[in-house]
Order: sequence, then structure tokens, then C-alpha cells
Amino acid sequence: MKQYLKIGEFAKLGHVSVQTLRHYAKLNLLEPSHIDDDTGYRFYKLEQIKHLHQIMVLKDLGLTLEQITKLLLDGVTEADIQAMLRLQEVQLERSVSEAQQQLLRVKARLTLMRQKQAFRDDVVLKQIDAHYVVAWRQRVDHVDTIEQHFTVLDNFLEDHHMKPTGPCFALFHDDRSKQTNLEVELMTPISHTLPEADGIRSFKLAALPLAACLIHQGSYQSLAASYARLRNWLARNHLQQVGAAREVYLRFADVATLYPDVYLAQKTDDFVTELQLPVQSTVLNVQATPVQA
Repeated sequence: MKQYLKIGEFAKLGHVSVQTLRHYAKLNLLEPSHIDDDTGYRFYKLEQIKHLHQIMVLKDLGLTLEQITKLLLDGVTEADIQAMLRLQEVQLERSVSEAQQQLLRVKARLTLMRQKQAFRDDVVLKQIDAHYVVAWRQRVDHVDTIEQHFTVLDNFLEDHHMKPTGPCFALFHDDRSKQTNLEVELMTPISHTLPEADGIRSFKLAALPLAACLIHQGSYQSLAASYARLRNWLARNHLQQVGAAREVYLRFADVATLYPDVYLAQKTDDFVTELQLPVQSTVLNVQATPVQA
């Protein structure tokens, strides 16, 4: 049973480079879960994607890797975090013309912390690359049944002797706050286009220049709360959604036939889903930018 992801697979999921992961490991900031004694190959657990998000969030706030290491590894207090962010706020105000969007995010974070809310809004802004997909658009009865329909795409790919090149995902053409009667486009990434048949399309899905992303752990029934957190974060940071919500199923029900065990879960508590909302700034003359990992 496959328990780990290769460093290249983990880098692709986290939208960072292999060199970045090696650098984080050198700093003891994000170390591999396993290193093969014979080959020296590095492996990561899927759960470490959340720790990578935490690093990217703090880096997006302008903190150095040395500061981030201290925050995540040394067990500092919330007062220490506030003091560090206040200092960063002052520095950003000196260069507001270049860093106005980043400053808005820092101010929003400080507001949460002054209100004694948990430091847990691990929202990352990043660019989502274009890639080839097979897609099947339909209306599903309930959000809990979505993963069952991926068997249609699995069977299609098996007929063409092709494996997925990444996690399957869904685009929601309806309001994602709905739980039932959802118009959804199910997609599986592939290496190149395939002939279309039986309502299944194959094309190159366009890149998202900027997406606000949040990792959700657990049942799809509780996704509404994570979406609410994500949209509240957008409001506080002067961003608005400008396209269909995406859900990337990093770990999902074991109905899939083409994915290794590391992506599959036998109970809903172990589900891992990345929520992706395409966004743009609502502030005049401010261009929001992805996190540079």
C-alpha cells in the first residue's frame, strides 16, 4: 500500500518547486516523512500539505523563513505573533505603493487576532496552471454523491489506457452553498487530449491567474463552514470571486479505481479537499498577486 508521495508529486500538489521543498527541509521547516536509506529519495505524507500551506500563508504576510521557523517550531505565544505582525505592518506602510495588497492581508490578520480568534485561516493566493482534462458535466442530487460519479471518468480513461496526472476535481456552475441539485463539471487531469464520446469532453482547461485556496479536512457535509471562512477572508482582504468554485479531491472515497491508496479514504473524517476560488482585487489600481513560495 502506497503511504507516501514522492517529492515531485508533493511539490506539484503544493504548487512549489522541488528545490523549495529541499530548502525547507534544510531549515528543518518542513522535513520529509521518509528518506529511503538506499536511494536517498525523499517522500512526504499527504497531510503535510496543510503544514506547507501554513508556511506559504506566513511567507505571504512578508515574514522571513527564519521568522516562520521560529513561529512554527519554537512554540511562541500569540502575543509574539502579534508583535511580529505589527512590526511588519509598519514596514509595509513605508512601501504601500508596492505592497498595498499585502498590507491589507496583514491588517485583516491582525484584526482577527485582536478579536481573540484562532490563527487558522490558512488561505493561500496562488496561480493554478492550465492542464489537459477529461470532463463530464451533469446535475447531481446531493454533494455527498459527487465522488461516486468519477467512476464514469475512470472507466473512460481505462478504455483509453490512460492514468490521471493529478487529483480529480469539480467545477461548480451553481451556487456552491447549495447541498442538493448541483450542476457540476467533474474533471480528471490527463497528459493530452482524448477523443470525446458519450458526453465526456477532453480539452485544455485554462489557467487561473489568481485563486484563493483553503484546505478542508473531513466530510463534505461540513464544507459549507470552510466556504464561509474562505469568503469571509476574501471580504476582509478586498477580493471578490470571479468564476466557478473548484474542489480538488486530495483524498476521497475509495470508489476510485485509478488512484493509488495515498489518495483514498475509507471514512469521511479522512477526506482532504482543497477549495479554490478564482479572485480579483476590489481595490482600485491594486493588483493582487500569488504567494511566491
